[in-house]
Amino acid sequence: MRSSSDLLLNGFHILKADYPSSAAEISDLLEDAEFEGTIPQEALLNAQHSLVTPLKRLVEELSWLPELSQQQTTKALQAISAQEWNQLPEQTDHFPELARANILAHCLSQTEGTEALVRSLCKCWDNIRVSAAVEFINENRKLAGFPLADSSRIEGALSSLCLQQAAVAANAIWRSGVPGLLMNTIVEKELARKADSTFLKNLVREYDKSSESDLAVISQKIEYAVERVRIAEDDLKAHIEDIDGLLFRWDEINQPVQLYDQSRGHEEPRSKALYRGLRELSIDLANNHNCFEASLQLSEALLRTFPELESAAETLRGDVFDLEQLIEQEKSNRLLQPLFEACEAAKDTPNALIKSALRANGFSERAQGVVGRIAAAFNQANSNLADPSISYLIVRDLGLYWNNDKNDPETAFLLIDGLVTHACSSLQNNVREKLTEDRATLCENWKLGELQANLSNPAAAMRILDDLSSDAAPEKRREYAQLKKKIQQKKAVKYIKWGIFAAIGLVIFVINMEDDRRDRPYSTAQIQSSPSVTLSKTNAPGIPVPKRKTTPTYPELKPPIASGMTLSEGQLRYCIFQQERLEYMRNLYLTNSEIGHFNKLVADWNARCSSYRFRPSIKEKIEAETAKISTKLQQEARRTFGK
Repeated sequence: MRSSSDLLLNGFHILKADYPSSAAEISDLLEDAEFEGTIPQEALLNAQHSLVTPLKRLVEELSWLPELSQQQTTKALQAISAQEWNQLPEQTDHFPELARANILAHCLSQTEGTEALVRSLCKCWDNIRVSAAVEFINENRKLAGFPLADSSRIEGALSSLCLQQAAVAANAIWRSGVPGLLMNTIVEKELARKADSTFLKNLVREYDKSSESDLAVISQKIEYAVERVRIAEDDLKAHIEDIDGLLFRWDEINQPVQLYDQSRGHEEPRSKALYRGLRELSIDLANNHNCFEASLQLSEALLRTFPELESAAETLRGDVFDLEQLIEQEKSNRLLQPLFEACEAAKDTPNALIKSALRANGFSERAQGVVGRIAAAFNQANSNLADPSISYLIVRDLGLYWNNDKNDPETAFLLIDGLVTHACSSLQNNVREKLTEDRATLCENWKLGELQANLSNPAAAMRILDDLSSDAAPEKRREYAQLKKKIQQKKAVKYIKWGIFAAIGLVIFVINMEDDRRDRPYSTAQIQSSPSVTLSKTNAPGIPVPKRKTTPTYPELKPPIASGMTLSEGQLRYCIFQQERLEYMRNLYLTNSEIGHFNKLVADWNARCSSYRFRPSIKEKIEAETAKISTKLQQEARRTFGK
């Protein structure tokens, strides 16, 4: 097979022979050409040899102008000599397909590729039939006196010619100046027209071979840029922009191949290898260096570059979503850090000072001491956060701490009441409802104790019941109304004996209300705790208070993101319990997306619990608790992934 599709180098053209020309006629034509002296002797002898040698003759026959009349052949050669490349597709539109393909391939060997020339050549090969070529060649060989050609040999020669012309077209595309753009347009349109085209398949593979050197250079530059990212201490954005630019150049060249492989249900191997290496860099930046913005920048560049790699694109979309969440969380943590610190300082401040500040100025920046600091940090966070709910929940946790750990429901109520009173319009409804429920529960925690202490003072008891009713749910209001009615009846009784019995009945009613009161809602750490209400052992002489049966609870409180802190008992319990859950999760069979979620849980635990101070006695106590509820912690770990 000749290495060129140049029709002017074909033996039939050099010797001015035709398909029916016999060996003797070819010899005469050689002598005529030698006499003219316009073509070198060597070229003439090679042409004769090609036309009289059966195997070589087949190549010349197929790559010349089969089935054309003498007039059509002359017209085609005149157009070729005039180099009217852009007009040839239209001028040859009615020619037999194989002859037309050879003419178009000749044009592409002489000029830069165009969409019209390449697509016309592609359409020709869709209609070339082996049977028609066998019939034409063998009919003319009979006339010329040459041995007939085997159909399988003709089929093989046609396949070789198709591949050769695809290589010619690919080289012409590379000479166009915009090879990637031109090739991508051709691939998109030809896939839509005839996705199983043999010529298109050959064209893509030849184009891919031609791109190897350019892609190798880009790959080396990307490797160098990756090393600079790994050693850079700052300005990561600029280095990743370099990678993004190189990826754009890669995609300009390689996208047509990716697009074709995608249509066949495959993923282009070189692009997939490049994607894997750069995604590893993105994961390293996020997991080992907390460079979430740089990791997101790289992931978005990869997603723009490789949408044709379907599995990669799906993974990258997940990466981008997770990184956006991590960046938002990191931003929130920075904004919330002053609030965390102020709330921690409040836990070490005497409750009397906090209660006094809340009574004097409420939950506002005007309040003295740590309460004012908390309010200032709270307002600052809310002014910068898209969703202020988290800042409300942080302050809510402080209120639950005072109620649960300090047994001071009054201070907790004053704080939560301030949150509800000043709740902003953008606060989520479920958080607003939760705070309102908390306020009612804390009011009960506080006021029921006062009510019990003032049962002998009807006027004081009535005022307390009014306070309870203001925040209570409708069913509770009805209960308080019944209790007020009993107190009013007691107040109207003149006999001391009746007053004693009424007081006893009132005490039992209050106790029953306390027993029926629902538990407080969850904290932001998602751990439910029983409210810490304690009634005295007796409320009236000789009348014992029945004890409630309670299930031991181990309240957890998620620590803020910090290091070197002294953790409260609830915070230390969270760290130890969560570590136990994570250790169990590590042994579960997890999918790729679940592994990503697990890694985020580990990163969150490291940020909160990797460095802290604690009292040894408390740690020993919590470790004993861990052993008691290890099965429960394992169940919680499995539920995290729906196992």
